[in-house]
Amino acid sequence: MRIDITLRRPEWPDRDVALVAAEGACFGDIERWLRELSDAAPGTSWWVGSERLDAATPIGSAGLTSGAIVGVGAPGDAGTDAGTVELAVVGGPDAGRVLALSRGIRTVGRAGDCDLVLRDPDASRRHASLTVTSGGIRVHDLGSTNGTTIDGCGVADDGVPLAPGALLRIGDTFLGLGTGPDTAATLRPGPDGTQLVSQPPRWQPTPPDRVVDIPVPAEPRAAQRVQWIAALLPAVAGVVLAIVLHSMQFLVFLLLSPVVITATALGDRLHWRRSRRRDAATFARRAAAARVEVSAALHAETEQRRRAAPDPATLRRVATARGAELWERRRGGADTLLLRLGLADLPSALQARRGAATERAGLLRSVPLCVDLRAGPLGVAAPRAIAPAIGR
Repeated sequence: MRIDITLRRPEWPDRDVALVAAEGACFGDIERWLRELSDAAPGTSWWVGSERLDAATPIGSAGLTSGAIVGVGAPGDAGTDAGTVELAVVGGPDAGRVLALSRGIRTVGRAGDCDLVLRDPDASRRHASLTVTSGGIRVHDLGSTNGTTIDGCGVADDGVPLAPGALLRIGDTFLGLGTGPDTAATLRPGPDGTQLVSQPPRWQPTPPDRVVDIPVPAEPRAAQRVQWIAALLPAVAGVVLAIVLHSMQFLVFLLLSPVVITATALGDRLHWRRSRRRDAATFARRAAAARVEVSAALHAETEQRRRAAPDPATLRRVATARGAELWERRRGGADTLLLRLGLADLPSALQARRGAATERAGLLRSVPLCVDLRAGPLGVAAPRAIAPAIGR
């Protein structure tokens, strides 16, 4: 019988160990070998989670199974919550790393004395600082060569908070806040100390299948002109009649007609101005509603694409914490041989219609770039320091 476990000791790096023992062996049969591997003294306590192991614990049961984290001298999970927040490297040469950050100012860059040392050649030696408080992380650029951005927007001099779900870009490295624990996978004991995973229902992304109508401003209506000819004709007629008939009463037409025409013109002009303001307000309101709809749809599509192709840090967390997504892919699924290469800015599948023209609604920032290996093999060409990380 063989099981693979991880030995965890405070202030020591984790050590993966393969245990090969006879059927029915107990923990006491292998304890001496584990003490030698971990440099532990006789009488050291051994833990799986919060449960202490004793010499009679059968190998392959009571938590002592493949994938177990065995704590040396303290529970195996001790020390994992030392940081107030977790920062995960979700893209770039160091993708998959997770750093627990305690309160204070932490630096990120290529220099060896940084709190998070990156192998990214596009990162500066001291690229950015992270101010960690109980309320989260605030990012400051340290005068880097290539700049620091959060979701495509540059970091201002006074810093920018790193919100959950947002991606911090340093060179070609993407970082984000670590997510909380997921629903645990359903496990059942298997033969030889293994554990079998019950696959949950497969989550499938729902690509946007609607078209957002973007309002188009209407053609402006010109103000109605004053009909001066219509105003002058009655006035001329009034003068002629007054002369011919020797009646000064007809001169009233000379004054009445322009007054009526002018009053009508002023009323039309006021109505035109009110209509123009009302149409402009209606258009602004519809345009703002369309922008909100497009922004929400792009955000939802971004989240779906990231969930459909998880980053290495998420995969590591699912594997080590045995989350419900463990082994969720099925043979024959549309994404069985879909390989995530990294992050890129890609056009959205959402469509926007402006008048008679239909186009992409926008650009999705930092979403997974994937290739389908069913189309053929994939080669990697990169600097020697980066190629192994890409292959991993």
